[in-house]
Amino acid sequence: MENPPTAFVVAFVAVALVMLAVPLLAIGFGLRSRRRARQFRSSGRPATATVVDNQMTSGAGGRLFFSPVVRFRTDSGTEVTGTTSHRPTSAIVGSTMEVVYDPENPSRVEPAAGGGAAGTAAIIFGLVTLAMLLVFFFLAGSMFSLFPAAETADCPPNLPADFPGC
Repeated sequence: MENPPTAFVVAFVAVALVMLAVPLLAIGFGLRSRRRARQFRSSGRPATATVVDNQMTSGAGGRLFFSPVVRFRTDSGTEVTGTTSHRPTSAIVGSTMEVVYDPENPSRVEPAAGGGAAGTAAIIFGLVTLAMLLVFFFLAGSMFSLFPAAETADCPPNLPADFPGC
């Protein structure tokens, strides 16, 4: 197959770069989100909280998410009520859960265990999308001869001259 016109190659590379930005940004978001969650958990103060309510929000496709509202005492004894990050199931009102809170802003509270699910999902999305795009670009590049083929070795004498790769 003939080499495509230069304008096509430039347009193809420009579109490829734009399309590659999406998974790379998702991976960056995911890594940043996980790092922030880890930093918050390491710098925050642990406490045992009682679930007093659940705030319900609607997500994409009508999915429901629940943010447990918890009450706990800080190290200084102050009672604080705060809302944790959302989760797919509601927490049982009256149950206890281990949380980590920000000593500078005690109403900022997160569950002590788990977390980082959004960051992990973004990283997985980015990696899968990146792999699919790289396969697509490789196949498209091969189809349009964007990437020059390696030098071929001499063909065996019993193969016709027009045999692929000769």
